[in-house]
Amino acid sequence: MWNARTRKMFEELGWAEQWRKNAFKKGKLEGIEKGKLEGIEKGKLEAARVMLAEGDSLEKISRVTGISKRTLKAKLSAQ
Repeated sequence: MWNARTRKMFEELGWAEQWRKNAFKKGKLEGIEKGKLEGIEKGKLEAARVMLAEGDSLEKISRVTGISKRTLKAKLSAQ
């Protein structure tokens, strides 16, 4: 037979487990969102590389991709 103290302890553990599961779900969703954004940036940089190879200016590439000229210079020269 459980006493009140034991029952309270198990109720608190259940709450903590539920909180842990919710935190895990939130972290997983944030990770998925971060991955999507990184994929989008990678795609834009790949398009920028192609445009640069075809002779487009950094100004045009920046306008089309939405990436600043400073970032384009840094990212494209690093590879």
